[in-house]
Amino acid sequence: MLRLPEIGLRPYRGGHRTDLTIFCDWLEGSLLFAGGGRLSLSDIKDVLMEEHLYESQDKASEFLADVWREFDRRKSALGQSYPIQIENLRLLRLMPWRQSPAYSFCLLLSFMERYRKWAKGFGTDFTEQGALFEEITCAALKQEMDGWTVYSTGWSSARAAGLKTIVENVRALLGEDAGNLSKFPKFRVAKDAGLDVVLLRPFSDNRIGFPLYLVQCASGTKWEGKRNQPNLNAWRTFIDFAVTPKKALAIPFAVRDKEFWWSCRHMDGMLIDRMRLLSGGRSEQNWLSTDVKKRVINWMSPRVNVLPQHT
Repeated sequence: MLRLPEIGLRPYRGGHRTDLTIFCDWLEGSLLFAGGGRLSLSDIKDVLMEEHLYESQDKASEFLADVWREFDRRKSALGQSYPIQIENLRLLRLMPWRQSPAYSFCLLLSFMERYRKWAKGFGTDFTEQGALFEEITCAALKQEMDGWTVYSTGWSSARAAGLKTIVENVRALLGEDAGNLSKFPKFRVAKDAGLDVVLLRPFSDNRIGFPLYLVQCASGTKWEGKRNQPNLNAWRTFIDFAVTPKKALAIPFAVRDKEFWWSCRHMDGMLIDRMRLLSGGRSEQNWLSTDVKKRVINWMSPRVNVLPQHT
């Protein structure tokens, strides 16, 4: 097993206080990254008792019933691409993490805040991490959103050219009229103004006014601060949209229902968390290109090798 996360686990005090998402992610990581490949219900309950998260077997069993329901939810969302098998009394690893690189990558990103010393050991340059997550996001959306066009703007050669080039490329893609980029005080030095991916569903008449999302990809743990990006008022200045687009936020983290609802309301847009992002794997497991898969595995391998283990 992996060492217990540094955050999110609190002893039972008149109610369950351990974060269900963090605990389930920890179990997934233990199965995928720590060897062994199986965890029994009794093994997990022993940990809960030994770590004094629960003093009562019955209350621990209540919590584990919720854990099993969460695993069923994840399996339902991801289908055959989900690397974990859920049985009545145990969890089993179905495939090594290298055979499930997209899910394993997103799961590993969720550990950045939960094992902070481990994360700090790899520095503070998140450029490659962000580029890989954006590529996974584009590939995943193409797999899930049949009939939609997915266009990447960030972490590409266009980014090096600056915001002006990105705006013109997006405007030409959408067939909209130009806005007034010069009204943005920092347009000469800005990179992308929070826009990483354009998601659209054009009609065959080739006219504007179709379903359109401007998407921000947030691979870091402070994703809540990105819920207002991209700024639609800014992009309505850059491009003279006939119809105001919607915004979306893609993240590698699993989000529970209440937080998911509030995030959608807060941003007035679409939250694409780990389960929604990777749901295209229900019908096709191997949707990630060989090149991206190789780079994801190369990025992950040194980090997986030194994940903190439970002793």
